[in-house]
Amino acid sequence: MQNNNINPFSRGWEIVKALNTGVPTISSVEARKLLAEYARLMQLPASISESARGLHSAILSVAVKMAQVYPDFHFVPFLSLWGLEHLRPEDSEQQTDKTGKRFPSVVERMAKSYAYSLLFHPGEHLESELEALLVGHIQRKGYIFSSPQSTDIAHTFLATRTFTTEVRGRKMVFVTLLSPDGIEISAEVHTLTTYQKFNYNAIPGTLFSVILRTSDSGSMRIEAAIPSTLQQIDGIFQTGIGYVESIDSSHKHLHIYDSYSRHLVAMQDGFIHDGDRVVSARNIGTGTFLKILPVIPREGKFKSAIILKQLSFDEGAAAFGYRKARITYVDKQKGWCSWELLPGESPIIEDGTTSPSFTQGYISQHILSDIDINQLSVGTETSLITFLKRGKDGEKHPYVVNCKFDLLSR
Repeated sequence: MQNNNINPFSRGWEIVKALNTGVPTISSVEARKLLAEYARLMQLPASISESARGLHSAILSVAVKMAQVYPDFHFVPFLSLWGLEHLRPEDSEQQTDKTGKRFPSVVERMAKSYAYSLLFHPGEHLESELEALLVGHIQRKGYIFSSPQSTDIAHTFLATRTFTTEVRGRKMVFVTLLSPDGIEISAEVHTLTTYQKFNYNAIPGTLFSVILRTSDSGSMRIEAAIPSTLQQIDGIFQTGIGYVESIDSSHKHLHIYDSYSRHLVAMQDGFIHDGDRVVSARNIGTGTFLKILPVIPREGKFKSAIILKQLSFDEGAAAFGYRKARITYVDKQKGWCSWELLPGESPIIEDGTTSPSFTQGYISQHILSDIDINQLSVGTETSLITFLKRGKDGEKHPYVVNCKFDLLSR
């Protein structure tokens, strides 16, 4: 019940002042309580008298501010309660201070906050007629919708790596993000950690919902970001199977090859992201099979990988894929043999290239160390796990990391 001793008009201005000075330092709960008190005082939804239109516009301004600060504030229901029919002509006009500096109008700022609200609460839209009022302002400010036919503002990006660089004499941490269609974009790390704190090393492999905006210079940048509710990478990005061929401890790099013979690098001090948990990648050893997300840039030669899951050897080998071959020569004294692919097997090439292309190679003594080489002969069939690797001569050759024979067991 409303206290009859309270002057709604005076108390309304007190609430506006408290929110203007308090946001963002006060809690979201406290700010929303003050906003709810205003709604009760004015008995919203209701028609606002002409004398109270200025107050009503002022409370909209602080709600606009709240929508960009508090992810748990439901801005769309508030706008419906506030009543966009109460917008004044001057709310669409830019404001100017005493120095002549111009500021965006209330409606322009409301459009930006509406974009933020669609990021935080993607299912909450205004009615189409009311949304159309703001869409034009959103587009003119350079915000990019997820598709030409949609008014959804959130785009899904995967954080792939963090890096430190010096900006105006100050070291700053940036994050590189990748879209499902291969677009890479970098953002200062605090853009991604504004609404949720992260261990910086745990950021790569995390999906984010982001607002994209085209800057005045024409470049695309990330305006705001929150962790995506979709943390299962499968179905959004193309994943694959990788084999850890070696570890460079000095640079903390895992050197990984996939079944397309692509050489990828993952961070040894990074994390494994399997959608349910995040664990250290430090215990991954050579000869391990991994489920990975290859990060292949449109420009540049450096290819990296996000580790999604460590697989058992048998599971990983089966997923990586064996190639059928037959033995063409056996050196029983030195313990190695040569092979050629069986008819029907595709030549071994690196994805995206046409050469070098191989249909034959050799199996080293190291790989055959557990096998009685005296049982091997020309024509013996085998199944190989192989990919192209650059040798000491600087050229790429088939590199066998595992083999099994039809008549023998390792």
